[in-house]
Amino acid sequence: MHAEPVARRTGGAAAQRLQDPTKNWKFSAADLAKRKQWDAYVEAYRVMLEKTSTPWAPWYVVPADRNSVRNAAVTELLVDALDRLGMEWPALDPAVKALTIE
Repeated sequence: MHAEPVARRTGGAAAQRLQDPTKNWKFSAADLAKRKQWDAYVEAYRVMLEKTSTPWAPWYVVPADRNSVRNAAVTELLVDALDRLGMEWPALDPAVKALTIE
């Protein structure tokens, strides 16, 4: 899942975590230092996807900023992958097909 950098850099989530006592546990002072390394994280992420995605085992970057968009994207990818498998219902055993239910 991928959240847009703008959403991460604005500090909105960090500020909310500090202001809301029920979300304080999600905040760490280390988050502020890590934010400064954002460009390096993005580059490492890009390289990892480039080096490990293959035609037979691809990576898909799915937007995670809005649940409805994320869910639609994941559903479409899953349906496409299942369609490519070319699965069919199994043939009914002739002995079972010959049975009569009274």
